[in-house]
Amino acid sequence: MAEAMKFDIAKLNSLLDGNYTPDAQSLIDRGWQSSVSADSINHAEAEWLAKALPANQELVLACYDSNGIVSLKTIRNERDSILSSIFEYGEYNIFITDYELSFIFYFEQNHRYFLISGSSEFVKSAHPMTVETSQLMFYDWIDSGVNSKEEREFLINVWAKYCI
Repeated sequence: MAEAMKFDIAKLNSLLDGNYTPDAQSLIDRGWQSSVSADSINHAEAEWLAKALPANQELVLACYDSNGIVSLKTIRNERDSILSSIFEYGEYNIFITDYELSFIFYFEQNHRYFLISGSSEFVKSAHPMTVETSQLMFYDWIDSGVNSKEEREFLINVWAKYCI
């Protein structure tokens, strides 16, 4: 697999805030839409992401901690490769994108949510559900009783930040 070094990390960094999470205004400025899901990514969601992209496309995996980038590598565009990379680097904020930075998949280091952002066509393909259904599922998780009051408030703010 080719080295991820040909990826311009500065372009990805321009979409991040000071906590190495996606900056909502930067995503909006690119004309992107976003879809957020609470909890961890499952097999179906990883498959949807993989199928929304060309089958043989090489993807870039970038991992950040509170000090910045800690890992940059390429992964295969396959459901299992996406899942195993997320769980291998799960202690970090994880971004998956392509060399053109035409989308981002973000997985939050505390496993509370993930975000898919890109063109409206890409988001609809990578997370094929209406905003209404996505919101119902997101709030079902928030209100399931497994989250503390603080986590519930955090997740409500995540939805408001990216999806409103």
